[in-house]
Formats: sequence, C-alpha cells, structure tokens
Amino acid sequence: MIEVRSIWLLALFYLASTVTFAAARPIPKPPALQASGYLLADFNSGAILAEDNAHQQIEPASITKIMTAYVVYRALAEGSISESDQVLVSKKAWQMEGSRMFIEVDTQVGVADLLKGLAIQSGNDAAVALAEHVAGSEEGMVVLMNRQAQRLGMTESYFANVTGLPAEGHVMSATDIMILVKALITEFPDRYKLYSEKSFKYNEIKQDNRNRLLWLDKSVDGVKTGHTESAGYCLVSSAEREGMRLIAVVLGTQSDNARTSQSRTLINYGYRFYETRRLYPADESLADARVWKGQADNVKLGLEKDLYVTFPRGQYDQLDAKLDRQRIIEAPIPVGASLGEVTVSLDDEVLTSRPLIAMQGVEEGGFFRNIVDSVLLCIAYLNGRFQLLERTSIPVLDRGFIFGDGIYEVVPVYGGKPFQSVGIEDPLTELQWVQTLRDLVEQNDEDDVGVYIQVTRGVAPRQHAFPEDTKPTVFMMVQDLPKDAPADDSVGLSAMTSEDFRWMRCDIKSVSLLANVMLKQMAVEQGADEMILLRNGYVTEGASSNVFAVVSGEVLTPPLSGLLLGGITRRVVVDLCRKHSMPLREAALSLRSLQHADEIWLTSSTKGVAPVVSLDGRPVNEGMPGPVWQQMDSWYRQRAGQVSREYGSDVDLAVVTSDEHSKEELIEFPCEYEVKVMGLDNPEFHAEVKRIITTHVADVADEHFRLKPSAKGKYVSVSASVYVESRTHLETLY
Repeated sequence: MIEVRSIWLLALFYLASTVTFAAARPIPKPPALQASGYLLADFNSGAILAEDNAHQQIEPASITKIMTAYVVYRALAEGSISESDQVLVSKKAWQMEGSRMFIEVDTQVGVADLLKGLAIQSGNDAAVALAEHVAGSEEGMVVLMNRQAQRLGMTESYFANVTGLPAEGHVMSATDIMILVKALITEFPDRYKLYSEKSFKYNEIKQDNRNRLLWLDKSVDGVKTGHTESAGYCLVSSAEREGMRLIAVVLGTQSDNARTSQSRTLINYGYRFYETRRLYPADESLADARVWKGQADNVKLGLEKDLYVTFPRGQYDQLDAKLDRQRIIEAPIPVGASLGEVTVSLDDEVLTSRPLIAMQGVEEGGFFRNIVDSVLLCIAYLNGRFQLLERTSIPVLDRGFIFGDGIYEVVPVYGGKPFQSVGIEDPLTELQWVQTLRDLVEQNDEDDVGVYIQVTRGVAPRQHAFPEDTKPTVFMMVQDLPKDAPADDSVGLSAMTSEDFRWMRCDIKSVSLLANVMLKQMAVEQGADEMILLRNGYVTEGASSNVFAVVSGEVLTPPLSGLLLGGITRRVVVDLCRKHSMPLREAALSLRSLQHADEIWLTSSTKGVAPVVSLDGRPVNEGMPGPVWQQMDSWYRQRAGQVSREYGSDVDLAVVTSDEHSKEELIEFPCEYEVKVMGLDNPEFHAEVKRIITTHVADVADEHFRLKPSAKGKYVSVSASVYVESRTHLETLY
C-alpha cells in the first residue's frame, strides 16, 4: 500500500475565482521526415517528442565515432592515457579510406590533435590511431566499445569497427544514439565543446566540420555526421535554447541537404511546442517520512538527480506532482534507498516519474524501540474497519476510556459468553467473530502472533448508569507476545508478596487493571519480576499470572473463584498434571505454605510455566528451578511447541459461544500448517497432519478432517472437528 500526497508545484494552486487558465494550445503532430529512422528527445527529462523507427537497427556510418571518442574520453579520465601522449601512426591507420585528417605513417601525433581530427574532421585514420593507442588494436577497441554500449543500456547496437565503415552486423538505433550522446554530454561536458568547432587544420590541410547546422542555427553546438552509400546521410545534432537542450537523431536520408533541413525542422518543432523546467533539485528535501524501529523518527526524502519535466508550452501552471511514499518504512535504511516515487502529471497523463530516495541513513533502534514500534505497526480492527494501529482512534467518551467499562482477552475467545458477566451485549455473531479474527491475522501476514481483543460498552455520556441502547466498541490487534520470563530458564524469576487490594470480581477480564498495574510496578521497583497477591493470609494469584507451589511432592494451586482469573496456561498445567498422574490439588494456599514450598511456579500466556527462585528476597529451592518444574516444563513445551516446531504453526482460531456443551457436540478447530516437503495431495502428508492433531489435540474422525490451500500460499488450512462431551472436556482440549 502507498500513502499518496498531492503537491501543487511552486504555489500554483490558486483560488478558482481569481484565476482563469487559458485554453491549452493543441500540439500538432511531429513533422514526417523522409528518413530511415529519427528521434527528438529532451536532454534533461528524457522525454521523447517525436520518433519514427527509433528502435530500428540501422547502419550508423561515422556516428560510430561518437562511441570511439567516448571510450577515449573514459581512458583519459581513468588516467590510462594522457592528452599529451604522442601516438605513433601505424600503416593501417595511415591507409584508412574515407574521411581522413591526413596523418602520416611512422610519425608522432598528439592525442589532442587526434581527438580534434576525430570529432571535427571525422577522420577514419584518427579513429584507428586512437584505438591502437588505447586498446592495442582496432579489434581490442571494438571490445571496449561494445562493453560500454552494454553498460549504458544500448541494447540495439553492435560495433564491428571504430570508423562506421560498412561491416556485417554493425548497427545502432536512434534510441541508442540518443543514450550515447546524453552520456557524452553529461560525463564529459568540456570534451563535448569540441563538437561545436567549425573547422580544424592539420598537416596544412584545413577541413570544415560537416555538421552544417553549426552555421545555420546558433543554438546548435554538436554533434556528428555520418555517410556511406549503404547508410545514407545521417546527422546527430544537439541544441540549447534558454536552458532547454534537445537531441535530434536523423538516419538514412537522401542527401546532405536533406539531413540538415530535416534535423533543423525537428529541432524547431521541439522548441516551438514544448518547454522543459527543473521542478526539484537533487539536494532538496521533498518530504519527511515516518521511520519505524530506527534511531531517528523521520527520514528526509529527495531525488538522486534533478527532476526535469517536458510539457506542452504554456501549460506549466497545470502540472501536478504527487509523492507516493511507502506506507511503512522500517530501519535500517541506507542512504539512497528507494522509499517511494514522485509522479508528475498533466491532465491525468503521467509525464515522468522518479524514485524518492532516503537522503540520509537511519540505523536500527534499540530493543525497546523495536518492541514499541512492532506493536504500533500491526493492523488493528475497530468497529468493522481494518487500519494501522497507530492511526486507530477511539472517542474519548468511550466508556472503556472513561470508566474502564469493558473486558478483554489476550487469545481468541474460546469458551462461554464472556460478555454476559458484565452485561455487555455480544456485538458479533459466532461466524462474525471467526471471520473477523481470520481476516485480522491474514492482513497482518505474520506467523505466531497473539490476538488481543477488547470490547467496551461503547460511547455514551459520562454517567455511571449506562443507556440500554449503547453500541459496544470492538477492538482487536495482533502482536508478538512479549516474553518477560528470563531468556535462560535455569535462572528463574523473583517474586515479592503483597496484600491483594483489588475488587472482588477478579474472575472477570476487565480492562480496569489499575490495581494490577500498581502491584506489578511495586514488584518492579523492588527489583522483582512479579508480585504474588494475598487475601487474609492466603494466595490468590500474581499481578499478571497464576501461582502453583510444590509442597511435600504435591502440586497446589488456589481454586478458581471470584478472587482470581483462571488463565489458559493454568488450565494446561492442571490438565498435564492429571494426564501424567502428577499429584495435584486445587486448594487454599497459605503464605506460610508458600514460604516453605519446595518449588513455586508462575503461569501465564506470556511466561508459560516459569520457576520462582526467590520469594521476598529469600531463595526458593536454594535459588534454582526444581526437578518437578523441570518435568512440567518438558511436558508443557512438548504439548505447546511440537506442532509449531514441526509445521511452523498452531491452532489459530476457535470460537465457542454456548454456556453449556451437551454430550457429543461437534467443535471445529481450524489450523494452518506450513508445507515444507510433502505436497498438498500427498497421502503421507494427510496422515502426518492427522497424527499430529490426534496426538496433541484429540481423536479426529476421517469425515471430520479436511485440508485445503491457505490464503497465505505456503500453508495448508486444516479443519479438524472433534466431539466434546462437556465444558470441562472442551477446556481440556484447549
């Protein structure tokens, strides 16, 4: 997706009541020339103003020598030869036919003179002498010429010699000639001046430049003629008027007069009906863009080169430029990275477009900056709309903001009707919940993410009693779940204890978490990872976790009640204890028992099952995770991670809305598994996926097991339906 911002050029957006634009003058068709091929282009913008057979491969005759000179200029710039070098004229160079500068065999001629003889007199002898000096031979020079043509993108040209004399396969197109001339003028502006000289005298022989436009049009300052019987009369010319430079290429005309007059007609057409302006210089910042996950918040965007545009004369005021920036720009960003595009249009017709690049680099930000920006970058859902989380806004009179009047889930809604406990009407049907959550995960295009769901009573006047017709606010987002457990499991967590001063309905996942936040912060300020809460001397839960303790070989955890929130991970641990016959009792856990426990665990969707090695500053189990935790951790990781490790996925969505589950009720578990080795139609793959689901979820009947391609492409979507005997059975499955 691209963020589009329209910019009117140079303050050209005026009030319609004060400005009347003159009607655009129609542009006549370009003149029809009697030539094998021709092209007229603007030097700066690259706009093609007229063309015919511009991509046709045609014999170029002596226009070839522009490439010969270009290779020599590069050799001079690189320092492999010098302008003061004296070149020994070979017999081959001296014997060349056609146009010559009349150098003598076995004499020394300076490179500077040879370049004049090449550009002004079109000397074939000068071309060969320079080729032998630069590359050792004409054949070696031809290799260099073709190499440069390839580098410049001249895909319709091939050189067989350095002179342009007829040779099999020796061709150029008008388009390629324009590319070459543009490179010559751009890279070697001082050398290009040589092509405007009208005559050169060497060996007492004065010869005029064959480009007669130098005498007929003062704006013309180059570049080269060419002629052979098979190629006809050719002329490449360039002119500059009021800062606008044009390049005209005319190939294969019938006479010297024809190539001159037709080139002049082409150039005059361009200047009469078109103009070129520089809209933006390369060193100017055109816009700032928001940077995510970087050491800087913004990056300046500009152009690598000056932006020129050519348009019908008199229509400058009607140009429109737009900046299309990438919607999301993440660090690190190297200097020159393409981050968008500038497009210039006239009457909805695109005239030119150029990449928007980073004018400075931005290094990657720190750990916490990455975490914060990762959250803000996700696509969120709010009341029927998907949008970037950073741009998602909720009215200030929403009761969730004013009163904390709402509930939340940190995983997909999986059981019961959570809205009924606080009297909020379920805002979506079961099917809508399923489809919305799937769409949200799909739009974020990320694997292994958590889904946060928050439903508030909605927007209403600020009064404690709420109107009956208040429409609930539904907000969802996906994000990487933060892991606040230590990276090294052998280290464990530290915990403190505190009186539980929260309200009496802690079993409701209310968004009113101020007390939990305060208790968690108290732990952090005391250098601990978690605060374990007490009521009347008995443990309820942690500020953001459930609590287990191992006492005399038995696992104890406080029973579910209105004083604590039973988390998903707690249910998993209870299920694993029962499955593996580990002694477990859901019973009151006193502070004294906790202080003398052999082991203490904390469970949550972010911590998993984490060992506590310090309680109120005193070591638990000599400050090391205990053996019972190690066994539980192994079971937990096997259950929670094996499917993900093998197939890169997990159950991604399941929504159940009935309070009670009758015997043999069918519940569907949609999943997605990454396709790695076996194909979608491979029976072995079907059997393997079914085995994993049967092992780690529940038995699945053949008729309730389906595979189909996933929208993510590299995944297959698995639907496995199982029979649920009771609510407890359902919770155990989850």
